[in-house]
Amino acid sequence: MHWWDGRGAIRLLDHDHDDYALLIARCRPGIPISEHEELTAEWAGLAERRMQTVKPPYDAGLVSYGIDLLRTLPGSAEREVIVHGDYNPGNVLAARTTIVAELVDVPGERILAWSLTRCVEAALWFADRSEIDNGAARMAEAAVVAHLL
Repeated sequence: MHWWDGRGAIRLLDHDHDDYALLIARCRPGIPISEHEELTAEWAGLAERRMQTVKPPYDAGLVSYGIDLLRTLPGSAEREVIVHGDYNPGNVLAARTTIVAELVDVPGERILAWSLTRCVEAALWFADRSEIDNGAARMAEAAVVAHLL
């Protein structure tokens, strides 16, 4: 990102190599929220197909919950906020969820809900590649997040 310096990627303001942390410039969403709804509905459909075809030994109720959130979260947004797409329990500590929620003025539960969807989506991605154990680890993260909701 440093090399691009804002040309074709968001500008990197600072980084901490040891903590794998990036401070990036503020950016404006480039896709209208209505298209986000369509996109996440496609993701939800893909997740359902993966669950039906691969049939991984994951908690079907938790998968359904994550899929439902993929369909409903965009339409319930009061405003558009960009948070890194890899915002998941493996990358973010619970205490940081509160910090992010305060910084972007979004309820922490909403951020946790997106985190749960990413875990379920990633678990099914792994399952589709025959990496059932990696997917199971992501589902374990999803279960922790679901408990926090």
